[in-house]
Amino acid sequence: MILPVLIWKKRTQKHDIEKGHTGLFSFLIFWLLSPLLLFTLSGNILPAYVLPGVPAIGVLIAMLVTQKDFKWLWGASALIPVMLMIALLVLNMGKADSRSDRIIFEKTLPELPVFYVGKRPFSGQFYSRGQAKLLQDADILPSLSQYHLIGHPEQVTALIVQNSLSCTVDLESQSGRSLYTCSNTHGE
Repeated sequence: MILPVLIWKKRTQKHDIEKGHTGLFSFLIFWLLSPLLLFTLSGNILPAYVLPGVPAIGVLIAMLVTQKDFKWLWGASALIPVMLMIALLVLNMGKADSRSDRIIFEKTLPELPVFYVGKRPFSGQFYSRGQAKLLQDADILPSLSQYHLIGHPEQVTALIVQNSLSCTVDLESQSGRSLYTCSNTHGE
């Protein structure tokens, strides 16, 4: 928040700021933006993805701040941490779980295999430590005594009906995916 204000205030003085450091300002801007652009393409965005750009922010602010900026900078320095704490509270109250499958994997039994029906999101791979597999072929299910299925309810329900599976819904998450525990009554 501070950096855009500083850049706007100093936009006419860019030549003076870069004196003796040709291209440094542009380099730092690209350094700051490159992790954001690269990780935006990621399937699951984590807050730590911005960390590689933090040193660039520090150097840019140090280049742009003058003695005249200290007054408003002190106010912003007091206000921004409060705003960040409020944002963290909101995220920790469940908002961050609306796209993640972390909650689902807190409810799975670790000894049971886990299969995704439809698409396996990155968070499913991450929170299962790579153990959750995309169900490619339902023919393997009769050989298992118990297992978990995760997916959008309409896709999982269609699979259950089509293959006459015995499953119960354990959790319906904010991500739109549900956790099912299934048992084979006719297998083994």
